[in-house]
Amino acid sequence: MYNTNEIEVFNSSLELVVNTLKLQNKLLVESSGKMLALLLGKERSLNIFTTAILELSKVSPQDFHWTKISFSDLKAFSNLLLSENIPNIPHDIRYEMNYTKIFSSTVELIIQALKLKNKNILESFENSLNCIFGHEYTAQIFLGALFELSEVDPESFAWASQNLFHLEYYSRLFRIVTTCVAQRLIEKGFVPGEDFSANCMGQILIHEKVKHAFLSSTSDPDDRMLFQQILQDA
Repeated sequence: MYNTNEIEVFNSSLELVVNTLKLQNKLLVESSGKMLALLLGKERSLNIFTTAILELSKVSPQDFHWTKISFSDLKAFSNLLLSENIPNIPHDIRYEMNYTKIFSSTVELIIQALKLKNKNILESFENSLNCIFGHEYTAQIFLGALFELSEVDPESFAWASQNLFHLEYYSRLFRIVTTCVAQRLIEKGFVPGEDFSANCMGQILIHEKVKHAFLSSTSDPDDRMLFQQILQDA
């Protein structure tokens, strides 16, 4: 499950931490620290954060100052990682012991990142998780996060639909959601090829009157917001 290229894992995790610190979002920094401690162990994670802060002091004094004030020269980081009480055991054993916790906590972290609507931090998470887990497991994490986001925060999901279509897992999810919407249209009596069709990006092209009738018949306001991102005027 874990990629054995230690340098690649370190560098991608370092980039992730630097970009997270630049956002000056304490909750996201703390969540990222917990995730890395869970995945890589507390000692390696603390080394990554230490290196990130040293690099930040050179390239971005303002962000370094915020970090220094917010986390008391790494003491808070150290306590945060130690509080996870994660033993220093091999990666494969740690993975077997914490599978559910790893997946759920990482999904929650990606949801937090998606709500910030920041492409750079999402790409950093993508690169780091790809190095640690591989592409397929990372895709499952992002799919889980996007599915949940579509239910709990349609506005952020709408932003994702407009800005993250290049991500493989988003494209996969979008095709699934589009298929579900198309099925809903058919169930309402609308005819594919006449009342609606699809474009190359997976969005549904629909006549304005049909779109209005379909959205009016959708009682859930969150569903309407989601459908509006998929249904485009023909």
